[in-house]
Amino acid sequence: MTTKDQLTTSTAIPAQAARGPAPAKKSAGKAANSDFGAKMKEAKAKKAAERAAAASNPAPADEAKLPLEDDQAITVYDELLDLTRGTDRGFASQSIRENDKDYLRRMFGVIAKATIPEGQDDPFDSMSAEAQDYYNATVQKVQDGEDWTPPPGFVSKFGKKADKPAAGAKGEKAPKVAKEKAPPKVRAPGVSVAVRTMVLKHPSWTVDDLKAGLVKAGHIVKDATVTTLRSDVNATLAVMRSLKLID
Repeated sequence: MTTKDQLTTSTAIPAQAARGPAPAKKSAGKAANSDFGAKMKEAKAKKAAERAAAASNPAPADEAKLPLEDDQAITVYDELLDLTRGTDRGFASQSIRENDKDYLRRMFGVIAKATIPEGQDDPFDSMSAEAQDYYNATVQKVQDGEDWTPPPGFVSKFGKKADKPAAGAKGEKAPKVAKEKAPPKVRAPGVSVAVRTMVLKHPSWTVDDLKAGLVKAGHIVKDATVTTLRSDVNATLAVMRSLKLID
């Protein structure tokens, strides 16, 4: 088993000598999940089984299935990130404003400060030898002020913004179809127009005759209204005759 270094730096990694198998410590602070190490082993075993199954049972040529890519394998960075989040569930992902090494030092600090509940295995030991070796060697370099590189599989988010679709990339809008204009509504003549028209066409009609004609045309009016309109039209006609405008 590869040991875990926990060294003091300006990145809040505590000072502690490298350790091998150590007596179980009492739980303090943020303790690792009791079954976290087992879950990591189970996840890696499942991934390995899937890759083996895909390799031994290739899909028929006529099936449109993509081959299993190498980048689907669990990387050193994946293992370190899983361990970090298993130790501190509130661990924040890298933002576009946080440079790579500040983010990774923050991750190393969480791993270094992990406390193991009494009677539980250290989840650090469930990582691959490659991940453990990277962590120990890198933390030592951080403490010594030496240059170091991010773990395999790490993809930086520093300074990157989500790509905005280029103009027109959303697809051309469907052309607008001109709506056919509805024919103009022909307003039925009002009661006033209807009564005046009837009086002009039928000067001899009485109020009852006019009311019957209005009912037939769909109008319901009071006698007083018909009488007033009829009298108004007749008065107008009388004035026009006196001026000799009509016979």
